[in-house]
Amino acid sequence: MIIEVPYFKYINQYKLFKMQNRKILEKYDIDLKVYDGLGNSPWNGGRFPNHDLPKKGINVSFAITAHTINDFNHKESHKILKDYDVPGNSIVISNLELLEKLKTIYKNYIYIYSITAFDINQGFDKYQNIEQLVDYIVPRSELIDNIEEFYKLNTEQYILLYSYECSYCPLYTEHYKYIGENINDQSKAHLTKCWFKNKKLFNELKYNVDDYDYEYTSSAKFHHKLTDIDSNVIGGYKIGRNFQDFDKIKDELWEIIKTIEKY
Repeated sequence: MIIEVPYFKYINQYKLFKMQNRKILEKYDIDLKVYDGLGNSPWNGGRFPNHDLPKKGINVSFAITAHTINDFNHKESHKILKDYDVPGNSIVISNLELLEKLKTIYKNYIYIYSITAFDINQGFDKYQNIEQLVDYIVPRSELIDNIEEFYKLNTEQYILLYSYECSYCPLYTEHYKYIGENINDQSKAHLTKCWFKNKKLFNELKYNVDDYDYEYTSSAKFHHKLTDIDSNVIGGYKIGRNFQDFDKIKDELWEIIKTIEKY
């Protein structure tokens, strides 16, 4: 059972959490992976990464989720990936061409398909094609909303996003793609935050807020459906990067463990 938790800046807190809760993590065979962007890499997407590289001693996951890749041979990115290419570490990825190239070079990583990569307009059956390419998939919230479609898939390959942000957002993929394309422009860092929470942000975008019948909510409806899924039939859970502090993440982590205990 994988649980992905965000931000390398909290890596010492996660190490302490693992030490203090070793028995329960071992009981449910929980593999805690800390994920964040690959510092100073043009392959980052969706978030401006924490540039501090994690210290070794805990499993990590590099989120290199840019949709468009212009330089597949970026030296600094490859150097970091080579240094961390050991069993237990992961790469979260969107671009399938980059995926194929990395798989031929780095044999030890677990490869996870990003939630931000999938075009929901392709239909849920397209997930079956992705299953053949990666070890795990983080699916869109809409798949959980259509649970009968979820159970048609190889559910053990799916890591479910356990988060109160972004669910059902009609511009989910577009948001992360936009930020990924502007990852080096710090003047646009404020656009990492939810566009629907602050609709004035649409004045800086090509999208018209009036075209979307959507209001940001706490996603309670989605969360209820997610916790109704038997944790024994899935690959794990993921806590989103929502600018939360460690205490908030720890609360969500314990909610996940309670969900696992329920089944």
